[in-house]
Amino acid sequence: MNDKKYIFFRDDDVCRLNQSFLSFFKLFLRRRVPMVYGVIPARLENKLADFLLKQKKKNPDLIDIAQHGWSHRNYGFKTRSKYEFGSSRKYIEQKIDILKGYLQMHKGFDADFSKIFIPPFHGYNFDTLKIINFLAERKNINIFSSGAKTFPKEKKFLDLPTLINFSPQQNFCNEKYLKEILESIHKNFQNHSALGILFHHEKYDFKKRQLIKKFLHSLKKYQPIDFVLPSKLAKNRKISKIDLTLEITNRCNLKCKACDIWQEKLKKNLNFKTFKYVMNEFLKFYSIGSVSLTGGEPFLNPDLDKIVQFLISLKEKKMIDSIGIYTNGFAGRKIVNFFNSNHDFAKFVELGISLDGNRTNHNYLRGNPHSYENVKNLIKDIKRMFPKIVLSIKFTISKKNYKDLLKIYLFCRNQKFGFLPKFVELNTKNYYHRSQKKQNINFLLSKNENDELKLMLWKIKQKENKYMEKIIDDNLINVLIHYTKRGYEILKNCFVPMYTLFISHKGDVFPCLYVNPVTNIYENAWLKKIMGSNHINLIKDGIDLHCEKCFAYHGYLKNLSLY
Repeated sequence: MNDKKYIFFRDDDVCRLNQSFLSFFKLFLRRRVPMVYGVIPARLENKLADFLLKQKKKNPDLIDIAQHGWSHRNYGFKTRSKYEFGSSRKYIEQKIDILKGYLQMHKGFDADFSKIFIPPFHGYNFDTLKIINFLAERKNINIFSSGAKTFPKEKKFLDLPTLINFSPQQNFCNEKYLKEILESIHKNFQNHSALGILFHHEKYDFKKRQLIKKFLHSLKKYQPIDFVLPSKLAKNRKISKIDLTLEITNRCNLKCKACDIWQEKLKKNLNFKTFKYVMNEFLKFYSIGSVSLTGGEPFLNPDLDKIVQFLISLKEKKMIDSIGIYTNGFAGRKIVNFFNSNHDFAKFVELGISLDGNRTNHNYLRGNPHSYENVKNLIKDIKRMFPKIVLSIKFTISKKNYKDLLKIYLFCRNQKFGFLPKFVELNTKNYYHRSQKKQNINFLLSKNENDELKLMLWKIKQKENKYMEKIIDDNLINVLIHYTKRGYEILKNCFVPMYTLFISHKGDVFPCLYVNPVTNIYENAWLKKIMGSNHINLIKDGIDLHCEKCFAYHGYLKNLSLY
């Protein structure tokens, strides 16, 4: 912000298009003074939404549209403090309400929502700021504006408090009040380069609006002061940060028992030209977190080297966070040759390899008598030849192999590989089970087997607690243990549809693999349907858990990093 001083104006409790709002709105617009309008999402009337949206498009440099909590309800009735977000409310309760407000703002104003969050009554606690930090990291919120500077040291948001409340009393002296306000501004500018002034349009009659006019006239004499919209001070202009998983081919070299992708007759690759187009289109409007390449078998896509090279160029420019390739490991020699030919890839790529138990069980589940040997040889070669590759072992738990879980974990612990266990999925009709050609195999554990598995998971948890460097996420192991106890009852609110997208080899775009796609990359205007009305409804269903209640690797388990 350099040495220049900035003032921004904020009008809170905006929800109805009435005369008091219109009079206040016109006062600032006629003087070309920018204003932040703090909208209460749950109370927002359509007439006001239409009016603000129209005015924002006509006067983009004069209007910011901010989220003012959710419903502006006071939960601090047992204390002297007022707040919608504060100590009597659980973290998840606050997060759900803040996200509901965000979705309502996005639905009502789309790209014209300024991604500013204003806590009602200026009330919040540490949990509130933790949520805002998460949303800022995910690019949903850029600015937090309360009544004072917030206390976390590491802020991912721009902190712009309104330190002055323009609230003259009923029997006030115009000149005296103006003098006090101007002195307060001068004093605050000694410690702040940007200063917010708070208004409540409902509180101003004709006489007080005349005082506001004098106040604005007096401020314009101050130098060097600029009236500014907070959104102009924030760097980020992206809608959100999305994690992408792309099925770059449905070609496969195994015949796994729990998956029927290999039975699909029409084979198709997502070629490099299409892949690059999709990524570039996303980056126009979204930030991208992780990019995961899967299949089928991703190493069977002939353009994989170009795809990875392109992703590395994006990572070097800090346009994406991470690159993961997830393989069944059967084509070990091909994979080693791939990294030999592209040696520089090793330091940028995370590699996930499936290993589903001992030789007998793994080969049975993967449908090939040589699969286990190929995978073990590949793991040895990757560790020896490409030590910079971050390697993780994926283990799919089923009735056939659950007894091998502890053994595979100990192997990973000894080798310091990441460990990613998950339960087998049986009805993912938009991915693993598109052909609907079911095999007559019972993958589900009996009660006694489930109890055995629970004990093994507890042993893994106890073992992991001894190490500073974890190879399995604490949240993941806890969720797996609770699932063995109570099944789907443990499922909480799912945020996956808001932050992750799965793109199939055909170009279908899924926020959730258990529902229909929201668009296809080969459709016209496909990008506009992401965070469109259908997508937002899916997000709301996930938050309220009005969904299929999956325990999927590409579904609920991704939720653990978003909670």
